[in-house]
Amino acid sequence: MAVEPLFAPGLRVLVADDEPMIREVVRLYLSGDGHTVETAEDGSIALNKFKTAPDDLVLTDRAMPELSGDQLALKVKALRPDVPIILLTGFGDLMNADGDKPAGVDVVVAKPFSMASLREAVAEVSNRYSRVPA
Repeated sequence: MAVEPLFAPGLRVLVADDEPMIREVVRLYLSGDGHTVETAEDGSIALNKFKTAPDDLVLTDRAMPELSGDQLALKVKALRPDVPIILLTGFGDLMNADGDKPAGVDVVVAKPFSMASLREAVAEVSNRYSRVPA
């Protein structure tokens, strides 16, 4: 039995991760829910893509070459404070337990993640930002 998404389809999502398999899994999960997904292999490429596209949401790894996820989040928020940022990290459980969330980041998701945890994070930020379909 298929699980229905917790949010409306149609988001434009930018995914930044230096691991090709993770980028592809996130792309498949979110595009399968009806979203348009663009990927980037590092934070600098993601920032350049963000500057030219009307993205509704950014998902980023924390540890990446060139520009970290923390830095990317700050730069995205400086350009468009209304765009939610979800940080994907292997330290997510520890960060969430400690209440540690980098500036500019709206939700932290622990790696490894599931389709359900990604959907929950997208639903959470969708509820916070009125321009993102809920």
